[in-house]
Amino acid sequence: MKRFRFRLQPLLNIRKHTEREKQRELAAASTKVQNQKDKLSELHSDREATVENQRARMSGKLSTANLLTCTRYLLRLRKDTFTESEILRELEKAEDLSRYDLMGAAKERRKYERLKEIRYEAFLKEFDLQERKETDDLVTGRFRHR
Repeated sequence: MKRFRFRLQPLLNIRKHTEREKQRELAAASTKVQNQKDKLSELHSDREATVENQRARMSGKLSTANLLTCTRYLLRLRKDTFTESEILRELEKAEDLSRYDLMGAAKERRKYERLKEIRYEAFLKEFDLQERKETDDLVTGRFRHR
């Protein structure tokens, strides 16, 4: 039996490799997004802790310097939160773009795999037809010799 050989196999291998690369890129982008979300969450919890600490201090004697320091720190946290939110938005856009690229690469790979399946089925049909023809020739040859 002649072996099946898909002539576009090197191209299919390249498509598979490209898809794996896109998967790695998406994983890296997702990790960056998650790290940024963690950083943003840390800023929120730090802000909440500072507000609670300030509320606890307000029950006693108020110090203008302490109040001013706390207010400046809260403004700094707000600014950092805004900056980190902008960074998060950009990272999410990059993640979406990476996901879109992965979907395109997967679509290309599936296209070539489907083509391979179709050609393999055609190969099997051709092989089966050839085998039947040989069997018919063999049977016909025996019949003639009798």
